[in-house]
Amino acid sequence: MTGQEMARPASMSERDVLRPARAPAGKWSPLDFVGRMTAVVAILPVAREVAQAMLPAGLGLAAQEFMPGDRHPLVLILGQQSNVRPSPLPLGADYLEFILAVPFVEHRGRGPHGPFCYCPRLYLDRRLPTVAGRLLYGYDKRRATIRMTERSYRIADLAQGELLLSADFRTAAAAVEPSRSGAAMLFDLPVISRAARGWWYSCADFGLDRAIVQPVELNLVIHRPFVSGLPVGEFAISGVEGDTSSAFRIRTSWRLAGPWARRSPP
Repeated sequence: MTGQEMARPASMSERDVLRPARAPAGKWSPLDFVGRMTAVVAILPVAREVAQAMLPAGLGLAAQEFMPGDRHPLVLILGQQSNVRPSPLPLGADYLEFILAVPFVEHRGRGPHGPFCYCPRLYLDRRLPTVAGRLLYGYDKRRATIRMTERSYRIADLAQGELLLSADFRTAAAAVEPSRSGAAMLFDLPVISRAARGWWYSCADFGLDRAIVQPVELNLVIHRPFVSGLPVGEFAISGVEGDTSSAFRIRTSWRLAGPWARRSPP
């Protein structure tokens, strides 16, 4: 799947889709990182204890209304990043990036800090953005072998070649308004990360006011629990309007507040 292969409504022009995302209010910087993303996003319902097991000490699950009962959302982004760079530069890097995220988390015993989104693991297929993400934002980015086609996504361990995750997908319906996908709130949360010098915080704008969101039917297989608590098995997910799980393609431009993560909550 490439940017050219992403379906879009006839009323939305190429310039509308690819113009730079706006920075979060009060976070604008000339050194913000910007880029474009084409991805398949899966939202899985997991037991609260499963989601909690993916969090480091000091973080707990916050109250949320996105999923009912004893379920908590887990977000998997199977993505392709394009022209990622500090905003003053004209050209940037292209790479494949997988993001595992636990939304709606908060500090334990530290007052009303949150909700945040915590990312237990990110896999990339290129060294430079992996190192930059770790050093500047405290993200747990690691190298892996990643293959992406129009209908599939594969992640394998870089050293052993063992398959970690595989997915096959196909278009299920026409594009919808991002705000109607039911998942817009997941992209608005600030990200909290754990670094050697303590907690770091970062904010991103995923440009949902002009993103293209298209429901897909997704067969996802998690072959190994590459983070603590991650459920292993096969998951069939379809559409964006489900009561629990959902799956969709998104094509958008984004901006990540820079030049590096904050040391205090936004």
